[in-house]
Amino acid sequence: KTRRSLRVCSAEMSRYMSHELSAFARAFFHGAVLLWLYDGLTIWRLARKSGRIAVDLRDLLYWIFAALYTFRYFYTVSSGSLRGYLFAGILFGGLAWKYSLSPYYVRFGTKVLKMIGKILDIPRKALKKLEKRLKFYFGKCKINLYKLFQRLFKGDRV
Repeated sequence: KTRRSLRVCSAEMSRYMSHELSAFARAFFHGAVLLWLYDGLTIWRLARKSGRIAVDLRDLLYWIFAALYTFRYFYTVSSGSLRGYLFAGILFGGLAWKYSLSPYYVRFGTKVLKMIGKILDIPRKALKKLEKRLKFYFGKCKINLYKLFQRLFKGDRV
């Protein structure tokens, strides 16, 4: 081969490699985003107690979303063909998030969500107390009305 053809091949190869490196970097980012979203579910689970069915349903919806999100990414980057470096990018991105910022994010997010829950509990408790008082008042009214009707119609009884 001539030098010119080697330079052209080298330029094409360089362009192809830069495309793959860029795709790997974006896959790394996608993996981190997927775990970041799952951490959001973890924060919700830790801050607000839910039943087992609700937790399982949220997890199922997350995994369906993650599968569609990953499929869409693979389809746009490599026309749907599965590439090992894309899987590796998603895996390493997720692991990088999991072992770097995730513990701090989950801890901080859980504290914030619990604090917001406590703040929102104040009006909820006040409304619950008001509801109890209204039920008592209207219940007392029903009893008084019943007694009144008994006295009014006592003479009509056979």
